[in-house]
Amino acid sequence: MFCLSRALRCSQLRTRALSRSLSSQSSPPHPEHSTRTTSFGFRTVPEESKETLVKEVFDSVASNYDLMNDATSFGVHRLWKDSYVSSLKPGRRGPMQCIDVAGGTGDIALRILDFARENYADRETTVAVVDINAQMLKEGYRRFKKTMYHNTPQISFHEANAQALPEEVFLDNTFDLYTIAFGIRNCTSIPDVLKEAYRVLKPGGTFACLEFSRVNNPLLSTLYDQYSFTMIPLLGTILAGDRNSYQYLVESIRKFPPQSEFAQMIQEAGFSTGEKVDGGAWEDLWGDLGATWAFLEEGVNHIMTRLDLGVSYSKYMSLYTVAYNYCTSSRTLTSADSFGIGNRIDDLQDEELLKYYAEQWDRYTIGANYINRLFTYLNRHWVKRERDEGRKAVYPVYTLALVQWNIHLFKPIQQKQSKLANAVLRIIESQRNGETIDQGLVKKVIDSLVSLGLDETDPDKACLTEYKNHFETPFLKATEAYYRKESLAFLANNSISDYLKMAEERLKQEEDRVERYLISASRKPLISTCEDVLIREHAPTLWEHFQHLLEFDKDEDLQRMYALLSRLPEGLEPLRKGFEQFVKNAGLSAVLTIVGELEEETDMDPKTYVHTLLHVHNKNLATVRRSFRHEAGFKASLDRACADFVNRNAATGNSSSKSPELIAKYADGLLRKGNKMAEEDELDAELDRVVALVEYVNEKDVFQNFYAKTLSKRLIHNASVSDDAEKSMNSKLKTVCGFEYCYKLERMVIEIGLSKEATEGFREKMQMQSHADADITFNALVLATFLWPLNAPTHEFIIPKEILPTYNRFQMYYQQAHNARRLTWLWNYSKNELRTNYTNQKYIFLTSTFQTAILLQYNHNDTLALDELFAATGIPKDYLKQVLAILVKAKVLIQDEEEQYDLNPSKFYLPIRVNLNMAIRSEQKAETVDVMKTVEEDRKYIIQATIVRVMKARKQMKHQPLIQEVITLLSQRFSPKLPDIKKAIDALLEKDYIDRVENTKDTYTYVA
Repeated sequence: MFCLSRALRCSQLRTRALSRSLSSQSSPPHPEHSTRTTSFGFRTVPEESKETLVKEVFDSVASNYDLMNDATSFGVHRLWKDSYVSSLKPGRRGPMQCIDVAGGTGDIALRILDFARENYADRETTVAVVDINAQMLKEGYRRFKKTMYHNTPQISFHEANAQALPEEVFLDNTFDLYTIAFGIRNCTSIPDVLKEAYRVLKPGGTFACLEFSRVNNPLLSTLYDQYSFTMIPLLGTILAGDRNSYQYLVESIRKFPPQSEFAQMIQEAGFSTGEKVDGGAWEDLWGDLGATWAFLEEGVNHIMTRLDLGVSYSKYMSLYTVAYNYCTSSRTLTSADSFGIGNRIDDLQDEELLKYYAEQWDRYTIGANYINRLFTYLNRHWVKRERDEGRKAVYPVYTLALVQWNIHLFKPIQQKQSKLANAVLRIIESQRNGETIDQGLVKKVIDSLVSLGLDETDPDKACLTEYKNHFETPFLKATEAYYRKESLAFLANNSISDYLKMAEERLKQEEDRVERYLISASRKPLISTCEDVLIREHAPTLWEHFQHLLEFDKDEDLQRMYALLSRLPEGLEPLRKGFEQFVKNAGLSAVLTIVGELEEETDMDPKTYVHTLLHVHNKNLATVRRSFRHEAGFKASLDRACADFVNRNAATGNSSSKSPELIAKYADGLLRKGNKMAEEDELDAELDRVVALVEYVNEKDVFQNFYAKTLSKRLIHNASVSDDAEKSMNSKLKTVCGFEYCYKLERMVIEIGLSKEATEGFREKMQMQSHADADITFNALVLATFLWPLNAPTHEFIIPKEILPTYNRFQMYYQQAHNARRLTWLWNYSKNELRTNYTNQKYIFLTSTFQTAILLQYNHNDTLALDELFAATGIPKDYLKQVLAILVKAKVLIQDEEEQYDLNPSKFYLPIRVNLNMAIRSEQKAETVDVMKTVEEDRKYIIQATIVRVMKARKQMKHQPLIQEVITLLSQRFSPKLPDIKKAIDALLEKDYIDRVENTKDTYTYVA
């Protein structure tokens, strides 16, 4: 056993003195006293030899210096160093110049700099580390390289002798603080060291020494001697492979002067100190352990005083057994009065009670920790052996101390109406009411309850029994009662928005409470209790007000409601259903509004229609992302609602094809030249939104056919905004319509380019020949029939004589190049440009081929009857009238009499280029009918192909499961009707793709 002596000096001149442990300092020989001797441990050696011998010791232990101090102090030297530096308070009065002598490893220097920085934000205090041993300095420098102080003016290392510091480096009256820890006893001449310290310190500066010293209690002294001279050298051999150095360290401690003698030496050097008593000139850090040992049995006292004669193993173990028996005897702690606090507890309440309890807990546990360190060997061997043999009532010393506190202090206090726990609960309630409390105090009391828990099977294992029984259970009940009362009162007097804010804030406060002074194990039950009271009990009220928040776009409140109700497993489903209905109603209402604004017999504008759908979708998608954190359930609700109003609304009526048709036409408008989205990024974003709508379309095959139709027209009329835009749209549609469909679209784009190259060859050939109609510019697109959704005209058409020669030449040219192919001319998709020669102002008419055929008749006639035009063009009269109506409306022709059409020679007041190629209403309706016929025809084959694919995989199936699987497989493309599936089954039975199983009516088998 050992203690620390500490010498404290008043700050009148220079000083403060602390003494204790090891370091590497020695003194230079004095020539004039070369015959003088000094001690090296228990040996007497010439003064000039000691420096070399000490240097060898510290060369040996430099890399294991901390390990050495652990052995000599039971590992407590780190606490001593912390206390040592803390008592000096470096930086308290501003930046200081410090010198740390015999401080080669840098422990004290680092603590000084850290203390000044952390407590006073001082980054100007400097420390000069001085050591005579280069190895020790090297070790210190290595350690400082890992810190923020490396390569800064705050730290410097100097190899020098403490007895003769170089005056050119260490000037007189320079330093504010001189520290020397565990090093002065290794110096050859302590007076010379003190003299140098006095020289370099400023007047009023502080000398502080930390050093091992004498243990005054004879029992502790004997026990520590046994440990020092037996165990420490042995530890040196085991841990560092160096018994001799560790033997010297022990001996040097014994040879160091006692506290009062060392204090006298400090005074003789010129320093002022306090009185030569503990707490005056020095402070013994372990000085009052003697009082503890005085309570031991007389037999222990006898054995301890005779240890110098040796002790057998049985006597040695007996010593520890008696010591343990003392710790476990009822005479150590029998009641709260044994702690000296019993009477005061009765008089204290609430915060005062907690403060007093926490102070006594700190005092008690610090003492228990010290005692536990002393009995490390006891814990490690005897206690372990006893517990291994089944005596579970035997505890390690520190655990035993906690058991005694629990039995004799904590539980007696709790038995008085749960006094301690109720005090904590009242403090927490006052914080909930808005008062400021000492949270550190509450944490200390709660941590004590956690420490008092004991697992009988494993004392080292955490046990929360005491904490749960005495605090957590009543705390949860109090929390439930508090928030139930508060929530009911708050809802009665405030809005839902305010309640959401309150509940959110209360939950944050409880989370913060766990972080600040409760334990993490309490988080789940505490938050669960709060959720039950603040959310679950009021969930029906929150669900009821959800629609109101949606209608008035209360985003912040929606976010709070979502965050709160998402804590409950059942909390979000009513919101999802409400949100789905809200979106559906919003979509239906929006479409109904634009339908009501239409004039009679006016078709729905695709742009208006799609923008209306997108507005509802985008607005609510933003709500899902912003207010509901993109939760999958709300996204699914949005998708179902959008699918409902996109497919069935006031604009579509009972038609399942109207919505996909309008969306396809809107996409056509975006991708045509002349759209107002000039920026490519803006167009791409709008196309993304269109594709998002397509995903909601049930009849995707209808959209695909309409889109392919519009794409073909854009391509053949060279009306696409760009090839890149077309390719981008095709790529986006792959996820919705499938690869096969988009591959077909891509082939159409590619074929347009190839066709242009082919017709370029015809044009070059014609330029080499001389023809009367050479002034006609002719372009033809030759396209594959199976790729393009284009239909040839169903009526006869007489090619005008003006373009007939060119037509014949191209026919001949193409047949020569591809004699096995047949050309079908699509006059209904062709367009022309005509120049006027009969007006003063020359105009260019953009016409369809049928309009061209009509107008060319007026090259030889000013007036023509309907019958004459029919005979000249072959166009059916009903359709011919519609074409003529456009020309009359544009004032190119005049109709003064029924079925009589005259060329208008007057001034038209039109632009130079006049587009006469306008859509004919009957043509558009016919086109829609054609598309739907194509869809219906395609569906027949798709259903049949799907049935064959299923039957091929299953070999045999009953009727109803087959229908269900076909519906499931086709639902992503369209919604097949039950009669159509039955017709497809009948068709496949007739074609012998499938057959009925014998003796059954509803089972089919696949025919290979």
